[in-house]
Amino acid sequence: MTGSSSSYNTYGENRKPEVWIRRLFMLTVALVAFIVYALTTYRNIDWWFGASYTLTAVTFGVHSPPGSLVLTILGWIVAQLPLGISKAFTLNLFSGAIGAAACCLVALLGSKLIRHRDYSAHVRSGVATTVTLIGAAAGSLFFAFSDTMWRYSIIFMPYALTALFTVIILWAIFAWWRREAAGARSDSRLFLVMLLFGLDLSIHRTNMLMLPGFLLWVLICLPSIYRRGRSWAAGTAGLFAGLAFHLLIIPMAARDPALNFGDPSTWRRFYEYVSLQQYGGSWLVNMWPRNASFLYQLKSYFGDFRNNFISYGGFFSYLPLVLFHVGMVALGRRDGKLLYGILIMFLCASLGAVVFFNVPEGYIFPMDRHYIPSFVIFGLFLVIGTGSMMRSVMGRFVRIRLLAVPIALILVLSMPVKQVMRNYDRLDGSESFFGYDFAHNILSTVQPGAIVIVQGDNYWAVRGLQVLEDMRPDVTVLSTSLLNAKWYIEQIMESYDDLPFSFTEEELEGLEPAPWQDTTIVTQVEGDPEIYQLWGNIGGQGGLETDEATGTEAVESTPTATEPAELCEDATLPDSFAIAVPPSRSGGVLLVGDQVLVRMIEKNRWRRPIYFTIPPGCLRDYLRMEGLVWLLVPQYSTVLNADLLRDNLLERYSIRGYSDVSPPVSIYTKGNGMNLQIAFYYLAAYEAERGDTTACRETAEMLNELLPLDLIEPQPSVRDAIERLCQ
Repeated sequence: MTGSSSSYNTYGENRKPEVWIRRLFMLTVALVAFIVYALTTYRNIDWWFGASYTLTAVTFGVHSPPGSLVLTILGWIVAQLPLGISKAFTLNLFSGAIGAAACCLVALLGSKLIRHRDYSAHVRSGVATTVTLIGAAAGSLFFAFSDTMWRYSIIFMPYALTALFTVIILWAIFAWWRREAAGARSDSRLFLVMLLFGLDLSIHRTNMLMLPGFLLWVLICLPSIYRRGRSWAAGTAGLFAGLAFHLLIIPMAARDPALNFGDPSTWRRFYEYVSLQQYGGSWLVNMWPRNASFLYQLKSYFGDFRNNFISYGGFFSYLPLVLFHVGMVALGRRDGKLLYGILIMFLCASLGAVVFFNVPEGYIFPMDRHYIPSFVIFGLFLVIGTGSMMRSVMGRFVRIRLLAVPIALILVLSMPVKQVMRNYDRLDGSESFFGYDFAHNILSTVQPGAIVIVQGDNYWAVRGLQVLEDMRPDVTVLSTSLLNAKWYIEQIMESYDDLPFSFTEEELEGLEPAPWQDTTIVTQVEGDPEIYQLWGNIGGQGGLETDEATGTEAVESTPTATEPAELCEDATLPDSFAIAVPPSRSGGVLLVGDQVLVRMIEKNRWRRPIYFTIPPGCLRDYLRMEGLVWLLVPQYSTVLNADLLRDNLLERYSIRGYSDVSPPVSIYTKGNGMNLQIAFYYLAAYEAERGDTTACRETAEMLNELLPLDLIEPQPSVRDAIERLCQ
């Protein structure tokens, strides 16, 4: 132990002249990563979390659990900066800065581990240090431009922050271990390690999967820690202090912010929030029975791992793996016990994540965000491997150094270059406006005072744009899925004074899925005829069937207009109108959201227009397609308002990116594209039924030009119907 302590002090004295070189390279890593991220970052909101986290930060609200409280606080501070750009763009750039910092710290920690317990003369020389740092920087940039790290560093989500926290935790562990291995107790550093683990609950909590690995490693390699009362006290206090930070959500929720998911403003609701009661509870610890075969789930992880690090083909597919193992060997020679600890945590972050998250087969949402800690550890070993290889070349090939060093440099520098060449166009979000256009198209074309009910996670794009740009405050935007949650119903009743429904506290508390049979509700009609623009002779709109997994529509039958249908300029609305409401599910049950919808229709009396982005099955016969939305009208089996639909699709809508191969196309983007294709199809088919072949062909040409089938890949029934248009 004495020798180790003495060596540690010598190392501390010898490193000072090289500090400026190291800092320069680390700054270069951060700058290069940030520049690439900034060039490819999204300029506005995107789908799903790409809108909801931005909305949370700007409104200082409460996101869906676990909430990413740290990101919210940091984002709110950054959103106040007067940069002259949109808040969404500002926060996306901030995510890039977080990602760049994570990659910089991976390089810096890797370079420290290369020097850990190594005191050879050639490592301390300026040239050798420079070459070694070039290798470390190359390994870090390879990690920076990997698929997952890049993708989550160009959009404001908590996953770049997860990566940053992973490397900070590893750094704290290394600092603690170095002191303990040298014989100096460091309970204060143990407190910091456990504090960071606890604080990860306020990030995204995937780093907490490494905690069992850390505790197991300490038990194996330094069991005396468990016999020290002060160490127990320091570790326990640190963990609970980190976890306690999440209690700040309670006063934040008590402010009633614009986004207040679950309203965890009381102790009971806070527990329901953190334990994910809305998603089934039990903290989502559901590791058995397996939702899919373990082999399938393991393949899912390795598929994401391959996409990040070994997707080049040829020699470059194996070079990162080789250097990863070189890094493990290099660290093992310096400190075998430290290597064991990091490897155990790597297994917990990779295999442990596979076991914990228990992914069902065919799961459509990306899971790579949950594997980020393991990817960071891989990147760390890669940095150690690239730097150690360059150090070894400098020390071992003295006679042919002028040849060996350039060859080695070309190899390691080619890795991040290959990553950029492979991923730049595929991940570039600078020209991606899909989520923004979806929300803007809806908000800019619905009637004044409209109620827009949005399907699934697409709600966040519409609501986000409305709040961030103060767009159409007269429109009420509701979520179909959240209407099943009592806290959401309570919130929207408090937020919107003019909602056409209400529930007493007793009614709200008693809301549950209720027994239901086919029922016809009759409502008075007091609306404005100009809103609904009823038609004369009624044809049909054709049938739809909705894919529940993706929220997209499929053609079931062709829209028809067997007789000329004309808009009645002096059309009046009926005094009353009847709507048949079947059960939500087979077995005779009406879900809470559908109960709210029924009450809304009854109380509204057609005074405010009600739109749906995806038509509910029970209301399809009373809905008229107007593009990306369907208007509920007091008329059975309504025909298209072709003029309005054509004006929306060809004049008022912005449909960018689908005909360009450069923006990344996600599952949400494809789903929106399919729904746009359906709208174009209905317009063209209606024109064909009316005998206007020229108009039909023009519409079909615009469909194929703006929404190419090969990119969007619609369902077979949709593709077949589109290809047969105007025949």
